[in-house]
Amino acid sequence: MDKYPRSAIGKMLASMQIPVVDYLVDKILTCTAGMRSNDCYKNSKVLRMGVYIDEAS
Repeated sequence: MDKYPRSAIGKMLASMQIPVVDYLVDKILTCTAGMRSNDCYKNSKVLRMGVYIDEAS
């Protein structure tokens, strides 16, 4: 696990050829913070989430 969440998220997005932009990283971090506070995720090292990215034209 990457020690720095922003860096880990940036690497994940880059590996999927998704442009790394601050607002997207912030949304993902906000979502994970909410998931961590949920009892069913307390001891999880992996937080699964679905992300839909709408391509702007």
